[in-house]
Amino acid sequence: MRDGFAERGKPFGPQPLRRNVTIADSREAAVAEYARVAQGKYLTYAQKGFDVMSGDALARDFAATVADHAVLGTPEQVTAELLDYVTGFPVDPLLVRMGWPPMSRAETIAAIERFGREVMPALREVEPRTDLAVPA
Repeated sequence: MRDGFAERGKPFGPQPLRRNVTIADSREAAVAEYARVAQGKYLTYAQKGFDVMSGDALARDFAATVADHAVLGTPEQVTAELLDYVTGFPVDPLLVRMGWPPMSRAETIAAIERFGREVMPALREVEPRTDLAVPA
């Protein structure tokens, strides 16, 4: 990544990262909730020819198929995964998507409030990484 920036004559610095986030009392409940509100959108993308993932994979194992860009689990699991991103990579800003069209306003607000109560305090306490490790 750093080499690509250098080849274009641009300084490397923190990069934005977006993740879809669903918090629940168990990983299984978070996966089920995320599938309820988001699986239809992913299937629509696949049907329209977006090569991000296949519709068959989405239907067969939704959680595994979306694992690269969705953070799903308990508050502790979500916190740990997001902390791995901000301490392992130069991420700024970290953008989280908490709501999807099938969610009611109350559900979206509750998700944002829970994230604020149960995940944000730990994120605020860490110093985010500003660069990648220099290759040895």
